Amino acid sequence: MQVPITRRLFTERCVLRYPELSDASAMLRALADHRFPKALPIASLNTLDAVIQALRDRQAAWITGSALSWYVETKIGGNLIGMVRIGRASRVADDQWDLAFWVNPERWRQGYGVEFSREVMRLTFQELGAQVINATAPVWNAASCALLRRVGFVDQPANDGRDGRDVQSQTVRSYELSAERWLSIKDC
Repeated sequence: MQVPITRRLFTERCVLRYPELSDASAMLRALADHRFPKALPIASLNTLDAVIQALRDRQAAWITGSALSWYVETKIGGNLIGMVRIGRASRVADDQWDLAFWVNPERWRQGYGVEFSREVMRLTFQELGAQVINATAPVWNAASCALLRRVGFVDQPANDGRDGRDVQSQTVRSYELSAERWLSIKDC
């Protein structure tokens, strides 16, 4: 299913929309915040040109249908909350997707990540036909690990081939959420 770039998702406090190049300055400010984890790959985007190129890459992935990245902002004021991405899991079948997200440090610990992740999961299962959504988080990032568990993801065993070291040589934890499990907990 192709999702039009005009498609917006809404939660109680958030608007999720197609990322525009004009979002680059707000993103750069969030990524440059001294609290933003420098160990995350996206933190390497430390110039306006680098952020603009990353946005172009996300736009291109949306157009091809390989990944959908949403710029997440507050409904009131349009302030940057973060970004969330759902991409086809290239290592597996078409009905499996990978979830990734980051949250602006100014919005940490306010429940925004849970709110926007649930909406993207809804779209992925109900509209894109996913049977499984996978996610990984560095083990040092306790907040992301807790968020994934809170929205229903289940830790995967360390020997499943996904847990271990990612490209940044960080120890990561793998998570999985099946459509069946999501249906049983989505209204909780």
